[in-house]
Amino acid sequence: MAAAATANQTALLEIDGMTAELLRTTNIAISDAYSKSYAYVYYFAVAIGVLAIVASLCMRDFDGYLTGHVSRQLYRKRDTSTDPLEATTQVAGQGSVDDGGATKA
Repeated sequence: MAAAATANQTALLEIDGMTAELLRTTNIAISDAYSKSYAYVYYFAVAIGVLAIVASLCMRDFDGYLTGHVSRQLYRKRDTSTDPLEATTQVAGQGSVDDGGATKA
């Protein structure tokens, strides 16, 4: 049984009752079994892909909801005259860095 675990062809031929023709037939059968089992995985992947495409075609249009409106602001009311993302950037270990002449807060 150790020969079967290693899948060494010469070791398999040393098993009692194993012939070259039987070994060749066994190799072909194993190859066919592997190829047919992988086919089911690919068929399933194609089915999931088709299902995803059909689902995306059935969705309604969300373009009306894709606006620039932000419902909650992350900065204080007094900072509305400047964009806080462009004003000051904190770099780790270096303090604040001015981005292009904007005023530091």
